[in-house]
Amino acid sequence: MHPNNLSILVRGYLNAAGIKKSGSCHMLRHTTATLMLENGADIRSLQTLLVHLREQK
Repeated sequence: MHPNNLSILVRGYLNAAGIKKSGSCHMLRHTTATLMLENGADIRSLQTLLVHLREQK
């Protein structure tokens, strides 16, 4: 799936939920990383995952 398609889906879900903030693939990625860190994810594993996701573009 292309990041632009994911951004379109995220925006649609935010609108459907009545959330007024704009959304994007980047916001989803940032939120996921933040929640993983807050719940005890290993920082090195998270860095590896984020680099891998970025390279998928």
